[in-house]
Amino acid sequence: MAPLNIHMKDVVFVTPSKATPSSILSLSTLDNIPDHNSLCQTIHVYKSSKNHGAYTNDQIAPNPINVIREALSKALFYYYPLAGRLVKHVDGKFRVHCNPNIGVPFVEAIANCNLSSFHYLDGSDTQVAKLFAFDLPSQDEESVKQYPLGFKVTKFLCGGFVLGMAVSHVVIDGCGASQFLRAIIEFASGRNEPSVKPVWERERLIGSFTSTPLPSPMDGPSVASSPYLPSKTLVHECFKVDDDNIRRLKMSLIKEFDNNIVETTKENIIITSFESLAAYVWRSRVRALKLSYDGKTMLSVIVGIRRHLLDPPLPEGYYGNAIVDANVVLKVKELNEKPLSQVVKHIKESKKVAFTKEYIRNSINTFESTVEDFDVEGSGAFMSLTDWKHLGFLEKLDFRGNVLVNALPAPCNMFGSVGLCIFAPLSNIDSSMKGGVRSTPSSILSLSTLDQRPDLNMLWHIIQVYKSQKHDGYPNDQIDPNPINVIKKSLSMALFYYYPLAGKIVKHDDGKFRVHCNSNDRVPFIEAIANCNLSSLHYLDGIDDMEIAKQLAFELPSQDDESGHHYPLGFKVTKFLCGGFTIGIGVSHVVCDGFGVSQFLHAIIELARGRNEPSIKPVWERERLMGSITEMPLPSPIDDASAAVSPYLPTTTLVHECFKVDGESIRRLKMRLIKEYTSHNNIKTMKEIFTNFESLTAYIWRSRARALKLNHDGKTMLGILVGARRHLDPPLPEGYYGNAIVDANVVLSVKELMEKPLSQVVKHIKEIKKVAFTRNYITDSINTLVTKEQDFNVDGIGAYFNVTDWKHLGFLENMDFGGNVLVNSLPAPCNMFAAVDLCIFAPPSKLDSSMKDEGVRVFVSLPNAAMPKFREEMEALSLLNNI
Repeated sequence: MAPLNIHMKDVVFVTPSKATPSSILSLSTLDNIPDHNSLCQTIHVYKSSKNHGAYTNDQIAPNPINVIREALSKALFYYYPLAGRLVKHVDGKFRVHCNPNIGVPFVEAIANCNLSSFHYLDGSDTQVAKLFAFDLPSQDEESVKQYPLGFKVTKFLCGGFVLGMAVSHVVIDGCGASQFLRAIIEFASGRNEPSVKPVWERERLIGSFTSTPLPSPMDGPSVASSPYLPSKTLVHECFKVDDDNIRRLKMSLIKEFDNNIVETTKENIIITSFESLAAYVWRSRVRALKLSYDGKTMLSVIVGIRRHLLDPPLPEGYYGNAIVDANVVLKVKELNEKPLSQVVKHIKESKKVAFTKEYIRNSINTFESTVEDFDVEGSGAFMSLTDWKHLGFLEKLDFRGNVLVNALPAPCNMFGSVGLCIFAPLSNIDSSMKGGVRSTPSSILSLSTLDQRPDLNMLWHIIQVYKSQKHDGYPNDQIDPNPINVIKKSLSMALFYYYPLAGKIVKHDDGKFRVHCNSNDRVPFIEAIANCNLSSLHYLDGIDDMEIAKQLAFELPSQDDESGHHYPLGFKVTKFLCGGFTIGIGVSHVVCDGFGVSQFLHAIIELARGRNEPSIKPVWERERLMGSITEMPLPSPIDDASAAVSPYLPTTTLVHECFKVDGESIRRLKMRLIKEYTSHNNIKTMKEIFTNFESLTAYIWRSRARALKLNHDGKTMLGILVGARRHLDPPLPEGYYGNAIVDANVVLSVKELMEKPLSQVVKHIKEIKKVAFTRNYITDSINTLVTKEQDFNVDGIGAYFNVTDWKHLGFLENMDFGGNVLVNSLPAPCNMFAAVDLCIFAPPSKLDSSMKDEGVRVFVSLPNAAMPKFREEMEALSLLNNI
């Protein structure tokens, strides 16, 4: 390869596209922190899709630098302070002087090589990144600091380019820089304005003088020292840590934590990936620097405060500094000798404090009131850690056929400091960490207490129905002649992220299920061809015989592999003569709940559309929902002796039907129940209105009990599956796809259910839902599952009725791809979904115009003798009169 040659053009200044005000803008207290007075330089690497993918050449600008320059100019109209100049006033505070005639320095460069020769700056010597960073020639450091912003765009022979952005930390933080960059890309993509409007309002974070500032975390004499520092020569390196290594580190820390605390003080503790890696890196760095054992070292975690207890909260679009430090100080001896899990606990506790309103306000007031009285920069004792993984530098920043594949800090100025460590997301082109057909780890994964519920040890089946648009005006050249190939490929790509679904479920000697993962694992996939059009089956909507759905469901002759282990997942794709097809998915409820399956399906469809990775990354972390033995488990809601029985049960023959309830019928039912309740309780209005779900659930529960002719002196139980994702503390991370559901149970005698006003039954349902959403109930439910086995068995006798609501799981939302339109989604009456105890509320198909406006499909399974009465009850619902 020829020596790298970069030809630099003259600096130009890009001004806002429209007139902006002349003014002097004050900055916040957090902006004026002394160590923010430095440039932050980032590199954004774009790969051209000119010869790769679906982009046509005329969709790609011949010179993307022109597009960026124009988009920058448009963005600066909204972010005009970034085109100003930073000036330090006599009071020692920085201010931004804005003038419409001055602009942002912009450097254009051309390199004599392809980006691939530098591996898209992923894995290469980080010194190479310096060559593409914004750096004004003939400017000394102090002069450069006058510019809040600078750009350098380097174009390569392959058509790709590198965008080097330098921004003063005095004016903007990482979240703000990402917001600004996104605005530029939105303009480059053709938008007329940014989706998020910038907000200045720095007065929101100006502190007040306080006589009780926070104490200095360290002082000069106690600071540890390194024999290698100070030094003018630093080496800059990037280390990649894959998900599996982080997971193993976390699990070892959790195990270590449990082994090092007294049994009587045991507590549930969730260790995050960030906390685990932060502790490990801090200690490793201290050892590498050989810091003096009797000295102190400080870890400072940079914590974002935009969403944490600011009152009032910062407005969306605020792009100034909104960060404080969460500090942990230990002696070097302590850091080296303490169990690492204890270091993690210190980090967790410091973060928890930093997220409080009092700490945030005290931090701001302290910066306003005092001058930092310790200086440990360059000594090695201080380590500042910032996490870029959630700033969005690699998300949705493609434009006009230019694909963002990497974003990284350039080791210059602030990012070249010995005191700073940056956690950044992986590039989008690292095949060993993520990307095309990749290897996955071999491991054994534990499951949560909720995953281990005995009633979840079963496959559940769902059918996704796709109509081909080949004959409906959709361009034929954009439709794959065999969509099965597309699905198979995108499934393979998705399984890199969801690799446990390709493993095997194994029951261990302790009675617990675990997932055995092997890099050679495969998901069973069946391809089928039907000799008819989907329209002849009404796209599986409105057909009388639900048995047809069974033929399209995934079903292996045996659900086990040759070792007797269970498959977590299976696929069956059936293609029809019309070009449409169905996807039959069978998934073990031990591994995924409905929300998790929907998330996985969306990932497959996103990859089928051409994305490089799913928009939501899956999270395993089943340890978050591990219960503990409790002395006060929840009492059993019902027992065998008191459970009601049906003359039609048990039976091996069930009829499966789908009933459609339109929105108007539900509305009339709800209004009637509200009138009944207010009249019965002699009140004018209700404080809490009955929901559609609560009203319909009560009606169907009673109708089913009547159809089954349950004995009046027996008890019947309604179990509602309640999602717990948003009701935990801390909440489950986005991407968690394990079971996060608990049961909200209502128990009544059949006589009560028949004779009570139905509005009272609805009230019972509303009250138990409210209880089930509390943190205490969720925790008690999980702990009860660990403490005792279910001591009642009413499955299959009709007394138990379980209702699950699919309307908000997203099975029918945003799932089209390549001219194939998802028109229906339904459960197949097999295994779990063929049980007499289960009822599913599902959204209407997209082809049924009569079911718009809150309509619901109700899927039930009943003995043949009971179904006529239940059908009569459902028909009566549609005949309710207006009140």
